[in-house]
Order: sequence, then C-alpha cells, then structure tokens
Amino acid sequence: MGTWGYGPLEGDAAQDVYQEFMSLYDAGAEPLCAKEELHRLWGADITSSSDHLSFLAAMALALWECGVIADAEITELEKALDDRQLCEDPQEEAIYRKATDKFLRKLRSPPGRIRQRRKPKPPRAPLLNVGDCISYAVGDGKFGGAVTTTLNTIEGRTNTYRLVPICYAGSSPPVHQDFEGRNWIIEDLSRKRKEDLISPDPQSRVAGSATAASDAGPT
Repeated sequence: MGTWGYGPLEGDAAQDVYQEFMSLYDAGAEPLCAKEELHRLWGADITSSSDHLSFLAAMALALWECGVIADAEITELEKALDDRQLCEDPQEEAIYRKATDKFLRKLRSPPGRIRQRRKPKPPRAPLLNVGDCISYAVGDGKFGGAVTTTLNTIEGRTNTYRLVPICYAGSSPPVHQDFEGRNWIIEDLSRKRKEDLISPDPQSRVAGSATAASDAGPT
C-alpha cells in the first residue's frame, strides 16, 4: 500500500482504516464495536509490519477522537513503533521519530472535543447518466460532441464522469443522428456497442449545452 510521508498515518492503509471506522461510527456503531468489526475485516489483509503499524495508528486516532482510547491501545502502538524497521536514511528516521513522538503525545492528552456522529449526505442525482450525449463549443464557432459511458459513484454521490468524444466538428451542435453515425475518437474501455449506450430518444439524451460539458468534469 502507498505512503506519502513519514508519520504513521500518512499512508493508504491508515487512511482506509480510519475512514471505515468513522463510517461505522457515523452509522450508529459504538466505538468498541467498530474496533472489533475492523479487526475482523482487516485481519487477513494485515500481512506486513508496516500495515500492522498503520492499522494500530489509525485505530488509536479514531478511538482517541471518540474519547474511548485506553492505555493498552497506546502501549501496543508504542511496541509496534519500537519493533518497526528503521529508515535507512538517518535524517528520514529523525523526521519519522519526531512525527511519531508528537502523535503519541497527542494520544496521551484528552481530546479537545469528542467527535460527534455525522449524518451522511443525502444521495444526489447525477448531472449525466450513462448514454447521455452532450455538445460543447470548441472555439471558432465550432461544436463537438461526447457520449457519457461511465459514472463513478461513491456513497450515493457521483463525483466523476467518463465522456468519450465523437468525430464531429460542425458549425452547429450535433444532433442525435450525428452521435449514431459518427465514430468515437477514443474507443470505450468497456467495449459496449454504441447502440447499447445511446438512447433512441434524442430529446432526452442530446444536450446542446457547453455548460453541461464543463460541469460534468470529463476524465
């Protein structure tokens, strides 16, 4: 798993554990129940000492924020820090030790405020759906078109769209027939046929709006 810093929380594993704990907590689980569930879920995936350390650090932070951390959790984390493989570069080791010492001092101090449960954001309908066709201005009075082939939705909220351009550059926005009769500049990775994606109803699928294209955030 990836890391991007020297602290015990600056890695993918630690962030995943922390986020999963808080998702359970926000859904109504008691902190100690969330801890037990994550031990069950992550037990088989913790195959290295670094992953074990990341798991303990993330768990300790989550329990501390909820106001229920025990000395045993801090002691276990300290032992894992003592047993870890040291950084080869002495300067990097010094930076890591400074970050971990600061983190341990934080865990041994009372939290300023107990973290409250957060209500999940309500689901939001996506701006575009798979199969939607849009047109957009490309400059010099020309227009282009693209087909929505993929939505990426996390926790009921769409955050990215995959738009595949068509081979079109006209003086007016493309119409439904242009989308059916043109090749795609980039072949869709899912290998879906064009007929399976584009709706036969041009009124519900063709949006002659450059704003829609910019809001969609093509990837």
